[in-house]
Amino acid sequence: MTNYKSKNLVNPPIKEAIFAIYFTDIIGVEKLNNFQVTDYVRTKYPIIKPNYKFQVTNKNPVSSNSNKPEIHTTHHQEGYTLQCESDGNNLIQVFPTHLSYHNFNKYAGWDSMYSELKEIWKVFCESVGKNNISRLNVRYINQLLLPLPLKNGFGDYIKLLPQIPSNLNQSVNNFFMQVNIPDASNEMQGTITETILPNPKHPNSLNFLIDLSVLKQGPFECSGSKIWDSLTKMREFKNELFFSCITEEAENLFI
Repeated sequence: MTNYKSKNLVNPPIKEAIFAIYFTDIIGVEKLNNFQVTDYVRTKYPIIKPNYKFQVTNKNPVSSNSNKPEIHTTHHQEGYTLQCESDGNNLIQVFPTHLSYHNFNKYAGWDSMYSELKEIWKVFCESVGKNNISRLNVRYINQLLLPLPLKNGFGDYIKLLPQIPSNLNQSVNNFFMQVNIPDASNEMQGTITETILPNPKHPNSLNFLIDLSVLKQGPFECSGSKIWDSLTKMREFKNELFFSCITEEAENLFI
């Protein structure tokens, strides 16, 4: 059996990696704000941007002589985004329902993100309070630049592809495909999304998206080790999904 945990690419095609922790109970904004004033956030993520939820409603006209509805807009804060000053590759988003940690542009690696998330969650629980977890989510957005022309079609690089009936033209200009797959023990749900993206900057390459999401339902105790053990297993399943989608020739593009 292939050990997907040990398979590493020197230059992985990862555009964004996201770890998300969903709370069992909704947390009020005032309580959430305790996290943003911690020394940890002030030092590492000093740029704070409120997240707002906007709502547009139509109401009956005030005057019976008018047939035009009144448009009312309201908004309220739903958490905030924390950004670094010196490093534009990481950010934290905090909402009443969940916390997410993002790494984009330049991938920092699993170990770095895993360790950082542990510290983030420790400080969050100390400042906001111990909050149990309903589910965990790991999402990796991969963009593969496949060299053109494709001599033998997508199959040179991609294993998971739509099946075109033999009586139709086998050339495909674009497609969108999404598959939901549980792991072998049925403890996690994986979602694979594939499509082709515009690529004006690299006309000699095909920009192929493989968006992987792994979900594991809880509950998890706030300070329990089960969170971190589960994330490690989610990583292994995420790697299994990715390497099962691509050929060895595709792997060679990133080593």
